[in-house]
Amino acid sequence: METIQEQTTDTITVIQSLVEGLNATDRKDFTHWRTLLADELTIDFGGVKPAQTIKADDLVAWAKVAYQDMITMHMSFNHEVTLDQQQAHVYSYGRALHRQAVSVGEDYWFIYARYEHRLIKQDGVWKITRLQMTPVFEEGNSNLVNQAYEDARQQD
Repeated sequence: METIQEQTTDTITVIQSLVEGLNATDRKDFTHWRTLLADELTIDFGGVKPAQTIKADDLVAWAKVAYQDMITMHMSFNHEVTLDQQQAHVYSYGRALHRQAVSVGEDYWFIYARYEHRLIKQDGVWKITRLQMTPVFEEGNSNLVNQAYEDARQQD
């Protein structure tokens, strides 16, 4: 059984992993983001990408293309962390701001969302195994990320 200090340390580390992941995508530091993901994870981006189990390398490759010219700011707050030995479940709220000129639609998409993450502790490191975003309120072009991805693929 973990001590209160170990639980507190794990809780802080889990939240830090999530925040680092958001910051890494905003900085386009996909190498660091990849270190925070399990080799395979389940995602549900609320319509941006359908619910699916995906290899982390494939998700990172998609993000590199979709976000290559996009300005983003992802925020996560009000974290509720539940620990169960080597697993963590996190419920939180967030806001994601996206801006990029695209060939179709408005150049921005702002999302206010609920997030659910699951992580597993592997070799002492917390890795994300599930990421679900449920939009609560949106402004702008909800197809912006998909349109940016398609526009980028056509340029290559």
